[in-house]
Amino acid sequence: MAFETGTASSMADFVASIDTFLVAEGWTQDEATPASGIYSWTLGLLNVSVRWDVVTSSPSPEHLALYQALGYRRGVKRVAINAAGTGYAVDDILTVAGGTSTTAATIRVTSVDSGASDAIDGAVLETAGSNYTADPTTTGNSVTGGTGSSATFDLTMSGTVSGVPGQFCGDCGSGVVSALDSSLDETRSLYEIGDGPYPSYHFFTNETGVNYFYCALQYSSGLYRHLAFGNIEKKGDWVGGEFVCGHTHTNASPTSSSNCVLLDGRWNQSSGSQENRAPTMRVEGLQSYGQVTDGQWGECNGDATLGNLKVATDRDGTARTQLLGGFKANMFAPLFGWVRSNVANGFVPMYPIAVWFVSTSPSTIRLLGFMKDVRGINIAAFTAGEEVTIGSDVWVVFPAVRKQNTAVTDESRNQGIAYLKRT
Repeated sequence: MAFETGTASSMADFVASIDTFLVAEGWTQDEATPASGIYSWTLGLLNVSVRWDVVTSSPSPEHLALYQALGYRRGVKRVAINAAGTGYAVDDILTVAGGTSTTAATIRVTSVDSGASDAIDGAVLETAGSNYTADPTTTGNSVTGGTGSSATFDLTMSGTVSGVPGQFCGDCGSGVVSALDSSLDETRSLYEIGDGPYPSYHFFTNETGVNYFYCALQYSSGLYRHLAFGNIEKKGDWVGGEFVCGHTHTNASPTSSSNCVLLDGRWNQSSGSQENRAPTMRVEGLQSYGQVTDGQWGECNGDATLGNLKVATDRDGTARTQLLGGFKANMFAPLFGWVRSNVANGFVPMYPIAVWFVSTSPSTIRLLGFMKDVRGINIAAFTAGEEVTIGSDVWVVFPAVRKQNTAVTDESRNQGIAYLKRT
């Protein structure tokens, strides 16, 4: 079920459709409490939660807030080798021992020392575990599993035993911890989509390989918002790649820094807490390029001064790093975003959506990877929802917001997004 389209009568109905789709694609449903306006799902080290206002009787507008963490409620956010043990192999999966949880955290062996009886000399957190109501031993935890023995790990715990989105394990730091619509206005969300009915939604995911979930929601006739989360196609040797993107649009100019869609580095907001609307991605292991010690998160923020982040830390207080997303702010969009297609001649230019790591000390811009199976495109030659066949691939094309140019806020001219349709 790599593709689905349908309609939704309300916000709750729309999120329930996402839930059904994700569970069928192998995601774990951690929470489904529509009466409180909360759903949460986890796949690997990507926990995605949504929240909407069920307090206000007639919310207008209404937003679907999005949160990113490593795991559901309390879990393990970081591991370090305490004792290397012997007899292990690369890709061994080790299980954290003890504690009380819904699922236990796991660790993956990334390298062993063959000259020291295959002792572990590299390992990463594989899953954070979920809903720890009693912590495991955090110093010298005697893990189980794998081909060897006697390895122990030191653990760093994070998240609350019972909490709401924004308080889960290793939360990225974006998003207010509140259920009120007035607060959700200032967080990453599908912005101003109302409570339905929604004329259409289109869900996209892959069948194998890099995991992602994309959604093009037509929230009113001719008007769209885009939701994306999953893993990027990574380039280079670093840890992470899990991302979450909402969609905020408050300016008539499609290139405005007040608008943010997909991994969008053109976003640049400094007033109030609106910076919470930016996309986030897990990024680890780039200390030699300027990432802080124990840093785990990056934020896509296109501030003119590199390194001048608006939201400085994740929920646990560790500094985040600056990322530049590529839907509007990259070398490809200015080159190809204005070029119109000629379908009759087989000319359909699209551009990839990349993301870069940015640091000022040392001065560094490093390509981290690309969003898989989604492209930017000029849609002058297309209608919303039109399918375009290129070789054996079928792409479905949508406006970023609305295909219109009359200087009103809810429009994006010919700025478009194409998703690969896998069936």
